[in-house]
Amino acid sequence: MAETKVGDERQPSDQQDHHDRQKTATSEISNMEEELKTKSDLIKKHEKLIQGWGKELSCQLDKCVTEVERV
Repeated sequence: MAETKVGDERQPSDQQDHHDRQKTATSEISNMEEELKTKSDLIKKHEKLIQGWGKELSCQLDKCVTEVERV
């Protein structure tokens, strides 16, 4: 009679497929989270740039208004 060791048993195909799908999904989620972080950081940088441009345009507008008032 052959002895069966714990862990030597093969998983049925259904369980293996489920395990493979779970690993794939976990990997995809990890990749999506990293992509989300990267894009969120990029959006923050762009927001800062846009705010800076808004300040510059506001200053330019003030200068133009002041110059027009002189005339």
